[in-house]
Amino acid sequence: MIRKKYRATAATLYFGTFLMQGVSLSILAQYKSEFANIWHCSIASVLSLISIVNLGALFFTLFVGPISDRFGRKIPAVIGNLFQGFYFFSLILTPSLTLEKYLAFLFYGLGNSFAYVSGNATILEIFPKRASSANVLIKFLISLGQFILPWFILLASVTHTNFRIVFMGAGLIYILVSIILVFSSFPQYNRSS
Repeated sequence: MIRKKYRATAATLYFGTFLMQGVSLSILAQYKSEFANIWHCSIASVLSLISIVNLGALFFTLFVGPISDRFGRKIPAVIGNLFQGFYFFSLILTPSLTLEKYLAFLFYGLGNSFAYVSGNATILEIFPKRASSANVLIKFLISLGQFILPWFILLASVTHTNFRIVFMGAGLIYILVSIILVFSSFPQYNRSS
């Protein structure tokens, strides 16, 4: 049974990190035309950014696992969510696609890797007897994030909300998640030697 002091941490990781990760995986492709306009490039060039962010996540995953194992889960989880927030702000503030490719590789790559690796490990430490079910719920929430994204895009479209507001909102959610995680309890982590 989950201890009461970890309920808020688990809920924040599940809904703030993993559900939002599903949104992060799909949102850029949904607004490719808008980004092509602001960066004065083709839609294919914007879509190449999706490859860059995923390469960044793949690359940094090689390094963040040992960092999370060495220093615990909390600091990497906070850093990961902060960097995810920076990624969303960089998308709407960066004037060129070339610069954004570097920033996305760094911010999304590090953010996604830190948030996912430390968040996943924390969830498994919170639910050690139900690790398989806890991991399935992570995958479900990522998929749910991808499923609900079109509904939010439809809502933004119907209300004539500028797409930049959607990205600012996502960035603010990640920063809010970071702040919540700073004050959240994490399971005691025994550093491996």
